[in-house]
Amino acid sequence: MGKSLYILEKLAEQEEMKRKNSKNNAAIIQRDGIYMIRKNLETSAVKQDPALKELVDSVIG
Repeated sequence: MGKSLYILEKLAEQEEMKRKNSKNNAAIIQRDGIYMIRKNLETSAVKQDPALKELVDSVIG
């Protein structure tokens, strides 16, 4: 019985997260237990650090 309640609680948490994600423009969203960056995320207002960008580009390749 305890495990069933735990599973129901986790499902309720996932549904709450889905509801929150659909209401706002969160950058990180959760779907089916997987966290991901929202597609078509607007980044034009974000200041970029050139040194950090160079580092990331060198790692990604």
